[in-house]
Amino acid sequence: MKFKKGDKVRIKSLEWYNTNKDSSGDIDCQVGFEEDMLKYFGLETTVTYADGSYRVDIDNGKWSWEDMFFEEDIPDNTKKYGQKDEDIITICQNRNLSFCYGNALKYAKRIAMVAEMPDDEQHLYKHTYHKGGQLDLDKMEDYIKREAEVDYESAEFLFEECMEILGDVA
Repeated sequence: MKFKKGDKVRIKSLEWYNTNKDSSGDIDCQVGFEEDMLKYFGLETTVTYADGSYRVDIDNGKWSWEDMFFEEDIPDNTKKYGQKDEDIITICQNRNLSFCYGNALKYAKRIAMVAEMPDDEQHLYKHTYHKGGQLDLDKMEDYIKREAEVDYESAEFLFEECMEILGDVA
């Protein structure tokens, strides 16, 4: 086994799946493959169990995974925060950010991630895909407003960060 509990991994892309599936849509693997696993393809997650097979946090340990499902190397996606492959919780902890601030960033990042996907993959992310991402935009806006109720200056900065994350999407 290549990974251990606590390792960050990226599940291979839907493109990989489409290239490697058989005529019935199955993947030849030891642990079994279910179509419901597809919604996690292309996403990063953390290994929560590693002994013969893997369990990961993104699916709450529901599915068994094996090495073939994970990218060999997670690309260096250095974020504007200056740290590699970090999640929103880590960003909030490292910067002492509020719950509302972190949630607004989360929704902005999720909208941007899905917007960069091919159209035929976006439907797998129903929470963002719904009404062209409007649901997540509404949630992001709500958290910015909540932040403004507590700290208006912080909310202004948060709005600027979210707009920077969204870039051409907004």
